[in-house]
Amino acid sequence: MEPSSRTEWLPRDPSKRWAERFVLWYSPVWIGLVALVQLWPGGTAVPLSMHDWGDVGFMSFGALLAAPLVLWPWLRPGEADRSRPASQRHILKLNLWILVFTWSGSYFISHYFFRVMGMRYGFNATWTLDATIGQPSGGSVPFFLYLMTQAYFATYHVVMTVLYRGLRTRFRLGPASQIALVGAFSYGVAYAETWAMANPLLERYFTYADRDWMLSVGSSAYALLFVVSLPLYSRIDERRDGSPEPTRWPLRRVLLEAMAASWLSMQLVDVWAKLVG
Repeated sequence: MEPSSRTEWLPRDPSKRWAERFVLWYSPVWIGLVALVQLWPGGTAVPLSMHDWGDVGFMSFGALLAAPLVLWPWLRPGEADRSRPASQRHILKLNLWILVFTWSGSYFISHYFFRVMGMRYGFNATWTLDATIGQPSGGSVPFFLYLMTQAYFATYHVVMTVLYRGLRTRFRLGPASQIALVGAFSYGVAYAETWAMANPLLERYFTYADRDWMLSVGSSAYALLFVVSLPLYSRIDERRDGSPEPTRWPLRRVLLEAMAASWLSMQLVDVWAKLVG
């Protein structure tokens, strides 16, 4: 593993570069908003606490977090996107891929976390959306979390992609090193989210039956989602080795690979639940 004279943190394709920069810029905004409403004391004159909300409040907040990712790029597109057909704008492909993948995770895989890992939500929300197949899991997914997860997973995947691309080109990583890097990033993101969300300050909203076990062992199940998604997501509109220009993907390929990643991650989590959970 030798350092390279060329390190590419951001992609060559200008549309993808703008999309990744936009997500990186927006990430502190949604993180700050989530921290504000979760930590704001309940029962105050200003109803900013999630504890004071009902279904309408939760859905409005979820839409507020997801809307900038979808609407802003159309209202104020980057320079590279102004002359491109809508289907070739990378921000559309990014949102489509994340939407498919997060929908599968929220609708199906969440129930593995309920049943095997003892995850529970404490939101005062009755509007839920859950899979009807399989055994009862003891938990339910509030619908507004589908919207919020669009922002979460856009940030996770763009940050991991930028780091993955940069380190891969900086050190000319081979296949084995790239696999190790994907595993490290995946577990790191899974552990970090669990650590940030399942803590005493937020236990009214989000808990695990055994937080320490979930952090150390359960995070490996969550990491399996990113082990699958990172290598597949990161190559959208990316140049192939030896090619000076990126390959622009059609929307149908983005959709099919997102569906494939969803299916494969679900299989891996199911195997994990049988062997470890």
